[in-house]
Amino acid sequence: MSFSRPFRRTALVFVVGLLFTLLPGAPWALAGKTSSTEHWQTSTPVSFTINPAPNGCYQVETPIYATGELRNEIELTTYPDGSRRVIDKGHARGTAVDDAGKRYRFNYENTATFTLPPSGAIVYVEMQDTFTLKGQARENQVSVRFHWLWTFVPSDPGANPTVATIPWPPADNWVQFESIGEPLSCDPI
Repeated sequence: MSFSRPFRRTALVFVVGLLFTLLPGAPWALAGKTSSTEHWQTSTPVSFTINPAPNGCYQVETPIYATGELRNEIELTTYPDGSRRVIDKGHARGTAVDDAGKRYRFNYENTATFTLPPSGAIVYVEMQDTFTLKGQARENQVSVRFHWLWTFVPSDPGANPTVATIPWPPADNWVQFESIGEPLSCDPI
């Protein structure tokens, strides 16, 4: 008995398909194992003081007292292998006053992405941050910006990191792509 070529190809495709369905780890074995994403927001009052150098910010001449509101939008994605990615986008706006009664406005923007392997034994951080403080006068103007990468070992590998819970300042594997101004002494949030 002889089969035509199209029948042989069809039979071969069928046999190969049947083998794939019986093999463990085949793509359909991952069916139903998709990533899941959660979203939440927080809003908290924020207050801080920016002190002048030598122990503070070189961009200010007198202490500045600020109040405002910090809002964070957090997205947590958990992947089928157990790895996680947390994106924490924060922004704050508010007002400030110095000892002479001069008034200022501040603006803060931060996006932090935390990547954790399935074990959660290390956290990879990428952070972009901008802080500005402006008033009517030319003195006491603050403008800082950075884009940094670093890692840290979490005290609780199962916890999801956010900007509010990470160790600061960066220490391990710190890569500074961009640093404008003095972020560690002039960025108070």
